[in-house]
Amino acid sequence: MLISEAYIKSRVPQWILESQTYYLVITDLQGAYAYVNPFFAQSFDFLATDFIGRPIDAAIHPDDIKICTAAAAECLSNIGKSVPLQIRKPDSKGDYFWSHWEFSAFLDEKGELIGVLCMGHDITESARASQQIKQSEGKLRAIMNSTTNSIVLVGRDYKILAFNKKTEKEALIYYNRQIKEGENFWDYVLKGTEEGFVLHFQQAMYGETVVIENQFSFARDKQFWFEVTYFPVYDHDKGLIGVAINTVNINARKVAEERVKFQNEQLKEIAILQSHAVRRPVSSILGLISLIDKENNIDENEEYIALLEKCTQELDVIIHKIVQKANDLENENQ
Repeated sequence: MLISEAYIKSRVPQWILESQTYYLVITDLQGAYAYVNPFFAQSFDFLATDFIGRPIDAAIHPDDIKICTAAAAECLSNIGKSVPLQIRKPDSKGDYFWSHWEFSAFLDEKGELIGVLCMGHDITESARASQQIKQSEGKLRAIMNSTTNSIVLVGRDYKILAFNKKTEKEALIYYNRQIKEGENFWDYVLKGTEEGFVLHFQQAMYGETVVIENQFSFARDKQFWFEVTYFPVYDHDKGLIGVAINTVNINARKVAEERVKFQNEQLKEIAILQSHAVRRPVSSILGLISLIDKENNIDENEEYIALLEKCTQELDVIIHKIVQKANDLENENQ
């Protein structure tokens, strides 16, 4: 059935017919152009074709023809329903651009189907921006997943917005559960750390970066040291999205620090033994030696020699203590 232009203009609002923003296309039931508004005709005049009577694929990317056919069939089967779709249209440079359309059934005066009314507009900029956002998100996620740190993005309502693979693994190790976006982060705040968590989270919400070191107890036999960093995260318009929580297991470092601390204490004790404990019997020995009569073998010498032997034994005990502490340090380093 031929759809007259006069009938189309009587049924379609004037602003759509004369729009310089929206394309208007009406096809017949065979999928051929029955009407295009001036804006559509001007936008695609480089195709050098009279659209009326031509199939709709004259100005559609070949891969999107099936999408258009399916949308037309759906709206014809559901009168009154508008079917949205995005398809690529050709440009004057030999490339294609993205456009958004809505298809709906077009009826005659008796309410009978006579075609499909199609309204569309160029969404190139929004599609490009969306693609750039997706690429940026992909790059950010790749960076997050390449780090050995656990990173969680928590919204202002404490809901989990995003996390990396390291976080997913550690949630299974320490909490024995599968972390999911949308969960309440409070489910992962350990008992006894609630007050500190709220304080540091709120500090980050006010723009501060907070770094803490703490030992967390996941079970009686599972205590680990972590360095936790809270920092604010903003969107492109500098609006606060939430707080990123970066967690690093520093247990090995803290154990090493404790070992060094112990070794330093041992070294201090050795220094005290060398400077004070050893000095006392050595001074006594030197004093006794000076009292011994080296020319006459008198009875007093025997008393001095007995005291000398006692001091020597005392010195021997101290030396053994020094040797033992030195051995302990050596064993700690192994």
